[in-house]
Amino acid sequence: MAVYLLEGVLAAIEGGKIAEIPCSRKINLGKSGSTVRFLWFGEESEMRVMQFVIDCPWPAVSGGDIRNAMFANCIQASAYMCVGLARPMGELPTLPVDYRQLEHYGSANPWTCFDPQRPICLSFPVAATEEIDRLVDSFRPTVLLMEGVAWGSVLHQLRERSIPTVLDMHNIESQLYADQIRGRSWMKRVLNARRFRDSITAAREIDRELSRTADQTWVCSSSDAAALQSLGGGASIVVGNPIPDESLLKVPLSIERYRNPVPLFIGHLSYFPNVAAVAELANDFVPAMNRCNFDIRPIVAGRSPNRKIRRMATRGNIQLIADPLSCVDLLSRSGYTLLPIRHGSGTRIKVLEALAAGLVVIATGKAVEGLGLEDGIHYCRAETIADMSAKLRDFLAHPECACEMVTQGREFVTRNYSREAIQRVVADALHQLDSQN
Repeated sequence: MAVYLLEGVLAAIEGGKIAEIPCSRKINLGKSGSTVRFLWFGEESEMRVMQFVIDCPWPAVSGGDIRNAMFANCIQASAYMCVGLARPMGELPTLPVDYRQLEHYGSANPWTCFDPQRPICLSFPVAATEEIDRLVDSFRPTVLLMEGVAWGSVLHQLRERSIPTVLDMHNIESQLYADQIRGRSWMKRVLNARRFRDSITAAREIDRELSRTADQTWVCSSSDAAALQSLGGGASIVVGNPIPDESLLKVPLSIERYRNPVPLFIGHLSYFPNVAAVAELANDFVPAMNRCNFDIRPIVAGRSPNRKIRRMATRGNIQLIADPLSCVDLLSRSGYTLLPIRHGSGTRIKVLEALAAGLVVIATGKAVEGLGLEDGIHYCRAETIADMSAKLRDFLAHPECACEMVTQGREFVTRNYSREAIQRVVADALHQLDSQN
């Protein structure tokens, strides 16, 4: 079947007959000779999406996994290929998604493959770029979806093909990179001051330039949109993170859960803001609770725990659950999550997940940034470990107050972060590609 634009009407020519295609949303994907290629959203979508990710998002454990997997679920496409650098941790889901790991990477850790000259971009050898070209040639995508500026060189590589490209920024990476450098010891910052200053400048230029190169840029929150704009980046569309598993909304809110003092922390355990938060829980929170006669160790679960996390577990400061296939049971049994997050951008899917499951969220303002939560109603704000341990003890003494807060928190995320709500935003964003292209 060939599709043409005939006097402003989208029509199909098949078997020598011309028929108008009934569709409400049509997206122009560029011209090829006299044929205008279109997408439309309906029962018979012709959209072919190629998504580029670092880790395989199935099973979806970390926040990045959950966001990446969400798009495969909510974008109505006739074909969907996900290209990644890491091997799957478990069996792939029963979804119309073809996951391909780039052969060059094998069992290598992709998070060690960043370009020293472009510090927030991955470095791709010729073998990998040639493999990407072959995949694009065989799959013939009509939309490219890139997980962040790490794929910057591939975004440039594929621009000449005139395929509409969406840059999905999970974080404002230059902001996160600067936070990471500020977290180094003062000696390292002094000895490497010029190099660090130049690399932060380079990272900001990458965010600015790639957000202007892509046809469309998605960010997680209005605060990220403002941060990108302040860098001189392109206009962006806020596509929020989803509740990861809506079955969590059915977890009972029994008062017994809020008598359990052991907090739960879930996240990617090689991601430096999470590693720093777990270190605070292990080194400061545990002793603070011990001084108040609470002999507890936080449960820490997530993908790819680094050596620092594993050392904390070996010393007995935390209970580590590495690379879980699912966290539903953990969330269903726990009553509290403590989030001493002090760096990063985006929005914390772990917060949405905890609120949906009925956990009391005791967190820094940074941890809930961009979500629209109200302190004392949906979550409990605490900026120091001393405050967090005190607030936890207060809730343990009054579990009925915990029940009241989690009820409000669950209602809020159901209203604002359901998959249906996010799906509408994604569909509208893709519809806007029509006017941009």
